[in-house]
Amino acid sequence: LSGAASSDPDGTIVGYRWRQLSGPNSARLSSVDSVEAAVENLVEGTYLFELKVVDPEGLSGTDTLSVRVENNLRYDLLLQVFPNPVVTDVQIKLLSEHRGWVVVRVMNTQGQVLISQKVDKQNELLQTSISMRTLRPGIYVVQVLSKDKKIIGVQQVIKQ
Repeated sequence: LSGAASSDPDGTIVGYRWRQLSGPNSARLSSVDSVEAAVENLVEGTYLFELKVVDPEGLSGTDTLSVRVENNLRYDLLLQVFPNPVVTDVQIKLLSEHRGWVVVRVMNTQGQVLISQKVDKQNELLQTSISMRTLRPGIYVVQVLSKDKKIIGVQQVIKQ
Protein backbone atom coordinates (compact mmCIF):
# COMPACT_ATOMS: atom_id res chain seq x y z
CA LEU A 1 0.00 0.00 0.00
CA SER A 2 1.37 3.40 -0.87
CA GLY A 3 0.52 6.83 0.47
CA ALA A 4 3.16 8.53 -1.68
CA ALA A 5 0.51 10.64 -3.43
CA SER A 6 -0.58 12.16 -0.10
CA SER A 7 0.06 15.88 0.31
CA ASP A 8 -0.45 18.73 2.77
CA PRO A 9 -1.32 22.15 1.30
CA ASP A 10 0.50 23.91 4.18
CA GLY A 11 3.74 21.95 4.04
CA THR A 12 4.81 18.43 4.80
CA ILE A 13 3.32 15.29 6.26
CA VAL A 14 4.98 14.10 9.45
CA GLY A 15 2.95 10.98 10.22
CA TYR A 16 1.28 8.09 8.48
CA ARG A 17 -0.97 5.37 9.91
CA TRP A 18 -2.40 2.44 7.94
CA ARG A 19 -5.19 0.15 9.19
CA GLN A 20 -7.57 -2.42 7.78
CA LEU A 21 -11.25 -1.47 7.86
CA SER A 22 -12.74 -4.63 6.35
CA GLY A 23 -12.01 -7.77 4.38
CA PRO A 24 -12.65 -11.50 4.25
CA ASN A 25 -9.92 -12.13 6.87
CA SER A 26 -7.41 -10.21 8.98
CA ALA A 27 -4.54 -9.06 6.81
CA ARG A 28 -1.08 -8.75 8.35
CA LEU A 29 0.16 -5.16 7.94
CA SER A 30 3.78 -4.19 8.49
CA SER A 31 5.32 -0.70 8.49
CA VAL A 32 1.91 0.75 9.40
CA ASP A 33 3.55 4.07 10.42
CA SER A 34 5.27 4.53 7.05
CA VAL A 35 4.31 6.08 3.74
CA GLU A 36 4.23 2.50 2.39
CA ALA A 37 2.88 -0.54 4.20
CA ALA A 38 3.32 -4.18 3.26
CA VAL A 39 0.28 -6.47 3.38
CA GLU A 40 0.35 -10.26 3.82
CA ASN A 41 -2.07 -13.06 4.63
CA LEU A 42 -4.55 -12.07 1.94
CA VAL A 43 -7.21 -14.41 0.59
CA GLU A 44 -9.63 -13.90 -2.26
CA GLY A 45 -12.01 -11.02 -1.71
CA THR A 46 -12.17 -7.26 -1.31
CA TYR A 47 -10.32 -5.42 1.46
CA LEU A 48 -10.72 -1.83 2.59
CA PHE A 49 -7.70 -0.05 4.10
CA GLU A 50 -7.48 3.43 5.60
CA LEU A 51 -4.53 5.81 5.59
CA LYS A 52 -4.43 8.64 8.11
CA VAL A 53 -1.84 11.39 7.53
CA VAL A 54 -0.81 14.11 10.03
CA ASP A 55 0.91 17.46 9.38
CA PRO A 56 3.28 19.37 11.76
CA GLU A 57 0.35 21.26 13.34
CA GLY A 58 -1.39 17.98 14.26
CA LEU A 59 -4.09 18.31 11.65
CA SER A 60 -5.03 15.04 9.97
CA GLY A 61 -6.81 13.65 6.97
CA THR A 62 -7.86 10.16 5.98
CA ASP A 63 -8.49 8.30 2.77
CA THR A 64 -9.51 4.74 2.00
CA LEU A 65 -8.16 2.26 -0.48
CA SER A 66 -9.99 -0.77 -1.81
CA VAL A 67 -7.92 -3.83 -2.74
CA ARG A 68 -9.41 -6.78 -4.58
CA VAL A 69 -7.55 -10.10 -4.41
CA GLU A 70 -8.21 -12.70 -7.09
CA ASN A 71 -6.85 -16.21 -7.47
CA ASN A 72 -5.67 -16.31 -11.09
CA LEU A 73 -4.20 -19.77 -10.53
CA ARG A 74 -7.61 -21.35 -9.97
CA TYR A 75 -8.34 -24.44 -11.96
CA ASP A 76 -11.51 -26.33 -12.65
CA LEU A 77 -10.07 -29.64 -13.77
CA LEU A 78 -6.96 -31.24 -15.09
CA LEU A 79 -6.97 -34.93 -16.00
CA GLN A 80 -3.83 -36.63 -17.25
CA VAL A 81 -3.73 -40.24 -18.44
CA PHE A 82 -0.27 -41.53 -19.34
CA PRO A 83 1.61 -43.11 -20.94
CA ASN A 84 -0.54 -42.89 -24.01
CA PRO A 85 -0.28 -45.29 -25.77
CA VAL A 86 -0.04 -47.68 -22.82
CA VAL A 87 1.39 -51.21 -22.72
CA THR A 88 0.64 -52.38 -19.16
CA ASP A 89 -0.34 -49.88 -16.45
CA VAL A 90 -1.90 -46.49 -17.07
CA GLN A 91 -1.17 -43.65 -14.63
CA ILE A 92 -3.97 -41.25 -13.79
CA LYS A 93 -3.55 -37.79 -12.30
CA LEU A 94 -6.66 -35.79 -11.50
CA LEU A 95 -6.37 -32.23 -10.22
CA SER A 96 -9.77 -30.89 -9.18
CA GLU A 97 -11.50 -29.27 -6.25
CA HIS A 98 -13.70 -32.36 -5.85
CA ARG A 99 -13.00 -34.43 -2.73
CA GLY A 100 -14.37 -37.78 -1.59
CA TRP A 101 -14.89 -41.12 -3.25
CA VAL A 102 -14.45 -41.28 -7.01
CA VAL A 103 -14.75 -44.17 -9.43
CA VAL A 104 -12.14 -44.56 -12.16
CA ARG A 105 -13.45 -46.63 -15.05
CA VAL A 106 -11.94 -47.99 -18.24
CA MET A 107 -14.50 -48.53 -20.98
CA ASN A 108 -14.40 -49.73 -24.56
CA THR A 109 -15.64 -47.46 -27.35
CA GLN A 110 -19.13 -48.97 -27.05
CA GLY A 111 -19.37 -47.73 -23.44
CA GLN A 112 -18.99 -51.13 -21.79
CA VAL A 113 -17.21 -50.86 -18.43
CA LEU A 114 -14.24 -53.22 -18.43
CA ILE A 115 -12.39 -52.02 -15.30
CA SER A 116 -13.78 -50.09 -12.34
CA GLN A 117 -11.78 -48.88 -9.35
CA LYS A 118 -13.11 -46.90 -6.35
CA VAL A 119 -10.58 -44.40 -4.94
CA ASP A 120 -10.77 -42.01 -1.96
CA LYS A 121 -9.70 -38.57 -3.22
CA GLN A 122 -8.71 -36.79 -0.01
CA ASN A 123 -7.09 -33.70 -1.49
CA GLU A 124 -6.92 -31.73 -4.73
CA LEU A 125 -4.54 -34.17 -6.43
CA LEU A 126 -5.40 -37.80 -7.06
CA GLN A 127 -2.68 -40.11 -8.39
CA THR A 128 -3.50 -43.72 -9.11
CA SER A 129 -2.73 -46.43 -11.63
CA ILE A 130 -4.84 -49.06 -13.35
CA SER A 131 -3.54 -52.24 -14.91
CA MET A 132 -4.61 -52.63 -18.54
CA ARG A 133 -2.54 -55.80 -19.08
CA THR A 134 -5.59 -58.00 -19.68
CA LEU A 135 -7.10 -55.70 -22.31
CA ARG A 136 -6.60 -56.24 -26.02
CA PRO A 137 -4.90 -53.57 -28.12
CA GLY A 138 -7.33 -50.84 -29.09
CA ILE A 139 -8.91 -47.54 -28.10
CA TYR A 140 -10.37 -47.15 -24.61
CA VAL A 141 -11.91 -44.38 -22.52
CA VAL A 142 -10.80 -43.55 -18.98
CA GLN A 143 -13.62 -41.89 -17.05
CA VAL A 144 -13.63 -40.45 -13.52
CA LEU A 145 -17.00 -40.21 -11.76
CA SER A 146 -18.00 -38.56 -8.48
CA LYS A 147 -19.86 -40.55 -5.83
CA ASP A 148 -23.14 -39.17 -7.20
CA LYS A 149 -22.14 -40.49 -10.65
CA LYS A 150 -21.37 -37.10 -12.22
CA ILE A 151 -18.53 -37.16 -14.75
CA ILE A 152 -15.47 -35.35 -13.41
CA GLY A 153 -13.16 -36.15 -16.32
CA VAL A 154 -12.82 -38.26 -19.46
CA GLN A 155 -9.82 -39.07 -21.62
CA GLN A 156 -9.14 -41.47 -24.44
CA VAL A 157 -6.21 -43.88 -24.20
CA ILE A 158 -4.68 -46.31 -26.70
CA LYS A 159 -3.66 -49.79 -25.52
CA GLN A 160 -0.81 -51.37 -27.51
